[in-house]
Amino acid sequence: MYVHRVDIVYHYCLLRGFVKRSKKGKAHLDMQYLYYLPFCQIFSSDDKDLIQLVPLFLRSDQVFVSKADLQQDLKRLSAYFTDLSEDKGKIFHDEYGFYPPDFQDSFTADMWKRFARPRRPQEGILGRVSPEKESEIMKEFSSAIF
Repeated sequence: MYVHRVDIVYHYCLLRGFVKRSKKGKAHLDMQYLYYLPFCQIFSSDDKDLIQLVPLFLRSDQVFVSKADLQQDLKRLSAYFTDLSEDKGKIFHDEYGFYPPDFQDSFTADMWKRFARPRRPQEGILGRVSPEKESEIMKEFSSAIF
């Protein structure tokens, strides 16, 4: 039913001129990205037509972010991790695990807080497998391969 609704809205917008027809015929391909929307919590695009239409299909538990805003936030995170020494990176990972740093006005950090389980202190250390367990897993993995 959702796909049918997307198609109806797309064709109506095409008829009324809200979605531009392209000579390359890619407008319908861009609209197909909306088919993925029910399966994600965060959706990003820089397509002008999608930016206008996505709010019609977003659920209350979903978020839209523009490509430019997402790229800016990810560049900021990349710069932060690039500037960390190897030792400081290990310390960070031991404390935060795979969680991002808690920057103010960080889209990524806000989304982790909203959609991921709350971070525990020493998340990285708690998520590690003991050497004994790792050895046991590797033995089981090796026997499955051969």
